[in-house]
Amino acid sequence: MNFDTITNELLDSSMPAIRYKVRVHVLGEDPASQAISKLQAEVKQSPLVGALLQGVDATGRIAQPKSLYAKWQGAHWVLPILADIGYPPGDASLATIRDQLQENWLAENFYSEFEAASKAAAYRGRGVPVMEGRHRRCASQQSNTLWSILRLQLTNKQTHDFVERLLHWQWPDGG
Repeated sequence: MNFDTITNELLDSSMPAIRYKVRVHVLGEDPASQAISKLQAEVKQSPLVGALLQGVDATGRIAQPKSLYAKWQGAHWVLPILADIGYPPGDASLATIRDQLQENWLAENFYSEFEAASKAAAYRGRGVPVMEGRHRRCASQQSNTLWSILRLQLTNKQTHDFVERLLHWQWPDGG
């Protein structure tokens, strides 16, 4: 199979998210075009999005007992997937999920630090461990949420707090 054959097969997909990704990320179509906006409306109405949002309760939050981090079903995964598959930006109905993530990933323990002499000691403390002057925090949770908020145009007054935490934890070499 050559590139054109594969591309055409993907463009014929019944899944609008696949067509969106090919048209925008492979063929370079303008994401702000009317045609892509129409395709994003299809993404929003797709069975995939329906499945992703099936756990949303009447308040707009991802309902319990699913944890925020439950693989592929918790808010930590749902918002970035929506951002990645071409869900239309600016949908205020997602603000509650954003708020749920902000409450969690910007909680007080992410502002609390403690010195840890070993990896084992790092897991025993509450807050962000600091070892040899470097924060030991997997910041993918905060950065994933930040990216999703920006991509979905859901910024609010707390958006800068993700940036502040990421910069605060950054190592001198950029890591």
